[in-house]
Amino acid sequence: MSFLYKVSVHYQKMNTIRKFYIHSAALLCALCSISSNVVYAEETPLVFSQTLQKIEAYQQPEKWSNQEKIANLEVAKSKVWDNPTLSIQQTGFNRRQEKSSEISVAQQIDIFGTKRKAAYVSQIQKQNVILNKEMYQIQQFLAVKYFWMQILFLEKEVAILKQQFEVSELSLNTAQLRLQAGSIAKIDFERVEVSTLDLESQYKQQTAALEILKNKFSKLWGSTASNFHLNEMSEQAWQQQAESMPLRINIYESAVQLQKQSFEAQLDYLKAQAKPKPSVTLGVVRTQSEFGGKSDQQVRVGLDIPLNIFNREQYSQKIEETKLKLVEQERLRYQRQQLIDIKNLSAEIKLLKEKLNTLTHSQIPLSKSIQQKMLLGFKAGKYAVTDIQLSTLELQQRQLQEIELNRNIFQKTMQLDCLRFGIEPESILYTDAINNLNKSLRLGMENE
Repeated sequence: MSFLYKVSVHYQKMNTIRKFYIHSAALLCALCSISSNVVYAEETPLVFSQTLQKIEAYQQPEKWSNQEKIANLEVAKSKVWDNPTLSIQQTGFNRRQEKSSEISVAQQIDIFGTKRKAAYVSQIQKQNVILNKEMYQIQQFLAVKYFWMQILFLEKEVAILKQQFEVSELSLNTAQLRLQAGSIAKIDFERVEVSTLDLESQYKQQTAALEILKNKFSKLWGSTASNFHLNEMSEQAWQQQAESMPLRINIYESAVQLQKQSFEAQLDYLKAQAKPKPSVTLGVVRTQSEFGGKSDQQVRVGLDIPLNIFNREQYSQKIEETKLKLVEQERLRYQRQQLIDIKNLSAEIKLLKEKLNTLTHSQIPLSKSIQQKMLLGFKAGKYAVTDIQLSTLELQQRQLQEIELNRNIFQKTMQLDCLRFGIEPESILYTDAINNLNKSLRLGMENE
């Protein structure tokens, strides 16, 4: 072996060792700087309250104002009197006959307050429109909150996967240099390579999912942008936002109570409708004898009283009375079931929080401690790069588990909020909730 060849081999080994130490230093720096914070360099920050206003303005600009206008017109319509009846009669068209002509006007009289009770039914329908508007606003708030938090959870997950992938890439480069230096086996290098490819695939998939989710969210206010990030909100901020909602009581119980009032009002109206509605007739009768003789003119006053013998709205009244009983039974059943559901959900949330507390205060700190010890051992030459990668993956898997637990706790808490507001969680807790709410609203208005 020539002297120049020996020098060349020695130089290549020295170059490999130098590269190894450079990559090792980079790996150590990357591992020491691991954090779940996301850096948004050129993204626009969004504020929840402003975003909610934009969504409200875009989704339902005049829908509810028009519905309230229709309800007011229905109330005014129910108060309008029935039209009078004009009657014109003529007998005797031959000059040899006695002629008689009559002009009269008949008007139905509302003695038993049918119009007043019909107006009360319309007033309740107007209150129902207002309640539906408030229910929609609360549903929209909860749906946007759910969408908002899903993006935040996914952003954190993407940030952790990105850090995992970057660290794994550095580990792969370091392992390759060690393989060239002959200090690790090829199978160890291949393990790091497979792990890096898996992380790259997960990171790209979740990044694409985040962009799609942001696009869907921005469409709620008529945009197609995805270059934004969402400000995190504390529990106190969420509470303040919830208190700005128009109604802070149980929507379902309010709707049941209003439905009960509607049935009672309808029953009173049917009872008034069953009573006779007399009509007063006022007219002038002019009589002229045959051959154009003497004429006579008289004022006629009449009273028509319909006989409600067969149809007294008796069956309609029984239908409304049965509806009242069913509504009361449903209200009691709902109250019992709601207490059970709230108790069960609260217990589930408590268990999840205990698990999260153990993970946050025990398992994650312990994983960080193990990783730091591995770093020191790696620096001293006691551990392989695969050991470092394994400890890092274990730490970051627990960080992902922390995000998943927070997501589950949030989901259960949202279900609890829906129960307290009297709203079905299934109609709110998914990302297409607002689109389906608007679709249901349109179908409901078309069927009215």
